[in-house]
Amino acid sequence: MAKATRVHSTPQRIKSSRKSKGASKSNEAGRDLDLLKLGRQLDLLVQRYETARQRFIPVNEAHKRLIAKWCQAHPGYNNDQVSAAYGEIYDDLCEGIGEHPDDVMDEVNGVSRAIVAIPATTIAGLAVKARLAAFANEGCWDDSDEDADWEVLVVRKLVDAVIRVAASSGSDFCFAKAEFTT
Repeated sequence: MAKATRVHSTPQRIKSSRKSKGASKSNEAGRDLDLLKLGRQLDLLVQRYETARQRFIPVNEAHKRLIAKWCQAHPGYNNDQVSAAYGEIYDDLCEGIGEHPDDVMDEVNGVSRAIVAIPATTIAGLAVKARLAAFANEGCWDDSDEDADWEVLVVRKLVDAVIRVAASSGSDFCFAKAEFTT
């Protein structure tokens, strides 16, 4: 299965589309206000996560090289010794780098569980759930439509459609997903 070139990261797919709202939009959005607030928190956390992830890419690559060198220099060491060296090397590399992506994911977990627990009653609330699904299943956008497994393609198209419809509804709480080249 050939990999498609990834066009957009999750934060690029989940970009803000603020539009003016009328009185009916305001009343509609009020029904999902808690869900919409959580959606905004999720969007900020996704941005923080992506920033941290990008910052740690070189650290992770350096770590792979250093642990490979360590293993070559220490043949015959048991798994516990390799694991200890693995952690020590990684900790040394991470010092002073900033927030680790795993730390952000701890926060995302709480917000995500709250979003899942609240039923959506509006298209804007449904869009929050779709944005969470897009973030949690980021890999669904890796393959082209032709190469994606059927289950992945169906989920991807559903998430895209919900976000697109929500963005076109004019709700101040909706966020548009960038178009893909699939």
